[in-house]
Amino acid sequence: MHFHCASAHFGGPKPWEHILHSSHSLSSAYYDDTNMPSRHNSMHPRLKAKIPKMLEWRTAQADWYIWMDSSVRLKENIDIPEEIIKTSKG
Repeated sequence: MHFHCASAHFGGPKPWEHILHSSHSLSSAYYDDTNMPSRHNSMHPRLKAKIPKMLEWRTAQADWYIWMDSSVRLKENIDIPEEIIKTSKG
């Protein structure tokens, strides 16, 4: 199975730096003002972050899509896909 993690934060500095790892196939994408710029005052940052959240499946092929809110910080270095498989009971 392939997992894809995505997150976005617009309108300020990147709030965290996670290094994601897994024993499963895992890719990730992080969107901010540098790689997804917009016109000045064209869209509120909170609304702009919804675009990759809803449309990430169009640009990345995966069996599971994981949205990581930009305000969440992982307390420990965990294998996110493995935890999802455990929680979903396979």
